[in-house]
Amino acid sequence: MSCRRGFTRTELVVVAFIVVLLAALLTPALNNRAGTSRLQRCAQNLQQVGMGLAIYDDAYRTFPPGGTARDDNPARTFESVHGILIPFFVEGGLKSFYRAGDWREQMEQAPRIVIPLYNCPSSEGENPVLDKLRNELSAAGGAPYPASQLYGTTNYVFCRGVTDAWCRCWLEDGNRVPRSERGMFDMNWSVRPQDVTDGLSKTIAVGEGADGSGWDLVDRTGAVVDRHRPGSADKYGMPRRPYQAWLAMEPATLAVSEQGLRVASVLACTLEPLNKNPVTDSWADVNALDDCRKSLPSAAGTHGPTTEGGPHTTPNFRSDHAGGGNFLFADGSVHFIHEDIDMLLYQQLSTYAGGEDVEVPE
Repeated sequence: MSCRRGFTRTELVVVAFIVVLLAALLTPALNNRAGTSRLQRCAQNLQQVGMGLAIYDDAYRTFPPGGTARDDNPARTFESVHGILIPFFVEGGLKSFYRAGDWREQMEQAPRIVIPLYNCPSSEGENPVLDKLRNELSAAGGAPYPASQLYGTTNYVFCRGVTDAWCRCWLEDGNRVPRSERGMFDMNWSVRPQDVTDGLSKTIAVGEGADGSGWDLVDRTGAVVDRHRPGSADKYGMPRRPYQAWLAMEPATLAVSEQGLRVASVLACTLEPLNKNPVTDSWADVNALDDCRKSLPSAAGTHGPTTEGGPHTTPNFRSDHAGGGNFLFADGSVHFIHEDIDMLLYQQLSTYAGGEDVEVPE
């Protein structure tokens, strides 16, 4: 007769221990690999955005504006830079749902479209997002969208340089932002490749603007919009996080912020550190549109004239990648910048004509 022997309890415990041990050893490696893959796919998305910028430049001999505004008022936007670029992406079908023009006059399905190219794979933010307060205020402003309208988001934001001023900076009236502070993109204003005298390979064009559950907002008064605090959500119960609809770029103003609408932007600046959390919101003082000073001083050693004490705010760059974020440069290259980068260097890389001779850190 044959005798079949099973595992003893001790042997089962040993096997279970080995399995748990192997899982503990392999999990960090697998997570690392997954994180690296997401980082690479994020960089590839930014490279595609860079291709869109290059095609736009081929067509118009200039980079696109950071957005367009009506009546010289940043709080009344016409079209975001993300919308402007849609016809220039080689991926088919993107322009079938979007028509150039006012974002409030788009067909109902346009705002809710999720464009994978505009989103980082590491982002934990909801997409599309239901923002009932934005819908309410947009409807009051004439937008034909229902209360259930959803908004596709973007995690890639265009660089304003080291200024956060929402002002009539494109006017030749002496109130412009100094060249030493300006980035490649701003409202109603664009630069040509030959204008980027700091060098295309040394000038940030686009960076990351994460909006996941780990990010909070701080408003213009310095008050933290903390989702964990009672009353921090808007009247519809939505925590105000730094998400950004790709087709809309208005900063908040007093009229809407008093009703609880705090927003990010499709533009960002280097006035504050990379990955600063809570993120500074986007806010414009519409009664001071000729005031083009930035709100905070830039890093010591900045070239050229500097300004500070302005009334406006613009978000900082931020990323869900550990230790830093991806940035697209004007030459189409993508670099990972560490969050502990020297602030002076960081700000110099964000300006297009600051007159500095710097190298991109590796």
